[in-house]
Amino acid sequence: MKKILIALVLFLIFQHSYAQTVVTVSVLDFGAKPNDLESDQLAFEKMSAFVNARGGHAIINIPSGVFLVGRQEKIANSSYYLTGKDVIGLENCENVTIRGASGTKLLFNVGMRFGSFNPATGKSTNKTFECVAKNNVATERAMLGRVIHIRNSRNITIQNLHLDGNFYAGTVNNMNNFALRGISQNAEFMPDKLNLGGGYGDCGIQIEHYGIVVFHSRDVLINKVRSNRFGTDGLMIANVSGSDNNIRVQSSTFDYNSRTGIAIGGGQDITINKSTISNTGRFLYISTATGIDIEPEADAAVKNKTVKKVTISNCMLSGNSEGAILAKFGGASSEVHVLNCNISSARTAVVVGPKSTNFKFFNNKLNGELILNNKNMGKISVKEQRVLNQVN
Repeated sequence: MKKILIALVLFLIFQHSYAQTVVTVSVLDFGAKPNDLESDQLAFEKMSAFVNARGGHAIINIPSGVFLVGRQEKIANSSYYLTGKDVIGLENCENVTIRGASGTKLLFNVGMRFGSFNPATGKSTNKTFECVAKNNVATERAMLGRVIHIRNSRNITIQNLHLDGNFYAGTVNNMNNFALRGISQNAEFMPDKLNLGGGYGDCGIQIEHYGIVVFHSRDVLINKVRSNRFGTDGLMIANVSGSDNNIRVQSSTFDYNSRTGIAIGGGQDITINKSTISNTGRFLYISTATGIDIEPEADAAVKNKTVKKVTISNCMLSGNSEGAILAKFGGASSEVHVLNCNISSARTAVVVGPKSTNFKFFNNKLNGELILNNKNMGKISVKEQRVLNQVN
């Protein structure tokens, strides 16, 4: 019996030591091949499974080149018509670095659906994209998913990557009878396009198609990342408040996403620095179409989320359809500081609602309207700039 106990203890020690050892892997080790016009999705899924089985403790290398990603499937007894699979999904992991090289791009593949569809025929439901109440039937919902999904994890670094949702005029087909500007319209499914169906949600198509999602995680660094042309958000932060999450976004670009460049749905101690958030809603308009949307929302784990202690500094926010910064909807947000940013909009630039408190703006160049607590503070002409030192 003693020998068995000693062997068991040694085995557990070995297993713990193995889990704590940092390994370096490449997506090529799991079968990915860049620039070959073939899907690399399964290779990324295998790599994610390997890292998750270790609990993290890994450096993931993604070399230069274009990797085609994205996969949808029907799941038996699921409430969704089509579910998008995560490309890189980390759950309950710690101490992981995901790093690309010069020219690394993860590009969403074509031949998939996004929106609401008749699950029996695959045809678009032809529901409007306008911001009106819709009958949202879950079994009609077709999601594209997320490129990087960090869930219940800590000490994660994402750097030197280009994540591309592939929403361009040449790659998107509108199967809906609701016409969209600049997008081809064909009621039949096109295997060489990303196919839009009917609307879902209060505005547009509010279904998962994200560059990065950080969910209930902490100590996350996003550095030198470009996340563009996604159906919803370039980056979604959906964290628990009450303790510092330590989420850092720096030297990154979020452009031509459909709903927001960066959405903050919950969290505390979040910094966005030296980044560009631009042209949200310029290709496909969905809901807020703002650069940064601070909108605390409840989820299954946390009934009442808040956003607190956010610093946005040295950033460029321009060309976003409905403004640069929106903090009007959802729950309470506070202690948001915006400093040394260049903020411009042809319409409303900044909206801070009555639930938002202790917002401070220092030395920002503002071009557009500023609305604080439902009071319009004035519109600046296109040729002018204002150094904003307002505190609400």
